This record gives sequence, structure tokens and C-alpha cells, in this order.
Amino acid sequence: MRTLLVLAEHPELAEAVQAAANPERFRMLHRLNAAEAEPLLVHGLVDACILDLDLTSVQAIWALEKLRRRAPRCPVIVFSNARQPEWEEEAVLQGVSQVLSKPLRPRLFAAVLERLWPAAQAVTADLLPATHPASAFTPPESPALVGSAGVSASSQLLPVLRNFSGILTQSLNAEGMLKQFLLLLRDILSINRAVIFLRQPLAEFGGAAGLGESRRLRAVSSVGLSQGLLEHIELSLDAGIGSQLLRLG
Repeated sequence: MRTLLVLAEHPELAEAVQAAANPERFRMLHRLNAAEAEPLLVHGLVDACILDLDLTSVQAIWALEKLRRRAPRCPVIVFSNARQPEWEEEAVLQGVSQVLSKPLRPRLFAAVLERLWPAAQAVTADLLPATHPASAFTPPESPALVGSAGVSASSQLLPVLRNFSGILTQSLNAEGMLKQFLLLLRDILSINRAVIFLRQPLAEFGGAAGLGESRRLRAVSSVGLSQGLLEHIELSLDAGIGSQLLRLG
């Protein structure tokens, strides 16, 4: 699923985009301007930016330049009430993929999105395995080659099964399972330090935490960090890194 970011001071364009875009392929986020959407743009969390902008003055080009500095590779679609040929040309030179007139026309908008990401390519890449033409002739492989390929595949699967079995042996020990998971994650991602934070269970689910305390997360397992240090560190969903992760997902 791709994320469409709508930058508009008024919600009408965002509502029109949400109604026109296929909900099975796209989700929509609405922000007032590029400054408010900076975390999404800088970290590459959106697949396309849809801008409500009148192309009638140099201020519109400045807005596009600021957007491009934050997300130089993100496709941009501009919806405009009024536009002039010279400023529309400058917008295209700034990297705008398409300039459309308001109000949004669903069929035209869907065609523009389809041009950016063809549905056939998306289905092939995401759902279907690689296939060969039916007319291509594949010579039979010798038993020796087939056997060696099977041995090679089995040898590649053994470490995977060994890693999973190492985690499952701790199935009745939450602390041990989390530790094994972090060790496996460290090998896969080549990281030196990692921490798992969990929130306290609410009282109605058998825990002792109230509603306010449930928004604070405590460290339950770590690798590469002192346990004594983690006893004095918590994450909050209301501020700091925890709030940023909750907002961006």
C-alpha cells in the first residue's frame, strides 16, 4: 500500500483525494504545509505528495523548492485553481509530475496515479512469483545436479530452522525469548545495541497500571546496554522518541 500526502490549508482536497483513491492501494495523510509534514518527507515515509497550489506567482515556486529540499525524489502532483503558462512550466522544471485543475476529477486522478505506479507492475512485484514463458524449452536436469541443488537448499534452510528453534525453546520464558529474539535481530541487522520497550498492562487486563501509566513504556530486554542504565530509562507516548514513533507509525 502506498501513502499519499496531501498538503492543503483546507480539507476539501484531502477529502476528494481520499474518495477518489483506491483504498486497497493507497492511504491518505493530510498536513497543512511542508513544514508540518517535514518528518514524513525527510524520512521518506510518503510515496507521493499532492499539493494545493495556485501557479500564479513566484511564491508558488518557492513553496515547491522548499518541498523539493525536504523530499527530492518524491513525486509531486499539483492541484491549482488558477495557473499561468510560465509558472506552470517552472513548476514542471522543479520536478512536478502533473499539474491538474480543481476540482478533482476522480477518473483523471486515478489515471495519473496509475501512470506513477502501474497496477500490473505492483501486482507482479508484490504478489506473483517470477515465471517463464510457456513456450520456452527447459532441458531436463541430470539427477546429480538435482541432488546437489537439494543439498544446497537444505544447507541454507538449516540455520534458519536452528535460529527459530533457539527462540521456541524459550516459549515458556518471556525474558529468555525476548533475549533470543534480540540476538537474532542483531545478527540480521548488524546492530550493536537494541532495546525492547513494552507498556504496562491496564488494570482491567490483570495489570496494575492506570490509564496514564499505560502510556509509559519500560525496558524489558536489551543487548549491548547496561541493565543498570535501563532501570532509569522509560519511553513515553506523550513526548520524545515514543511520541514520534506513535505519530509516524
